[in-house]
Amino acid sequence: MRVFRYQLAIEDAVQTVALPYGAQVLSVAFKPCDRTLNLWASVPEDHEALAQVHHRFRVVGTGWPGRLTDADRFVGTVMVDAGALMFHVFEVYG
Repeated sequence: MRVFRYQLAIEDAVQTVALPYGAQVLSVAFKPCDRTLNLWASVPEDHEALAQVHHRFRVVGTGWPGRLTDADRFVGTVMVDAGALMFHVFEVYG
């Protein structure tokens, strides 16, 4: 397995990320050096030969109106600007 990084936008919209079949989402974090929200996933060694699976994610800020369902899976929370802003990443199902 290898670990790859995928960038997410901090916006109120469902975002699609193509991951190799068998990839597992590990975590999310904010990189202050380039001010990006990133998702890390472990991918199989033979990732180039595998079909891509489209995963859907939503980034929501604390207190934003609810657009999530019970089926959505929490991935993680990220802190931006020393905690001035908090964002929560969910994998969207259904």
